[in-house]
Amino acid sequence: MVLLLFSLYGLLYSQYYSESDGTLSEFWILRFPFAIHAGWITAATALNSSVVAVWRNAPADAQLALGIVSLAVLHAVSVWVLFQLKKGP
Repeated sequence: MVLLLFSLYGLLYSQYYSESDGTLSEFWILRFPFAIHAGWITAATALNSSVVAVWRNAPADAQLALGIVSLAVLHAVSVWVLFQLKKGP
């Protein structure tokens, strides 16, 4: 799943810095599906890390810490995408 996540990030990066017409149809057909899929895979990767901790019978405090760190990472990624991602030259 992590390999899929990073390949989607690479695809989004290449789409973001490529030339585009800026049309609405281009966004909905070529860009939006990959962006929404990358978002879901990001959330699923965080969830899978917590599931693996439960499966390996980690102590409750370690599971809680992993859950908090996962939420913090998801929040940091979302804030970065919303506010810091700027179109390059």
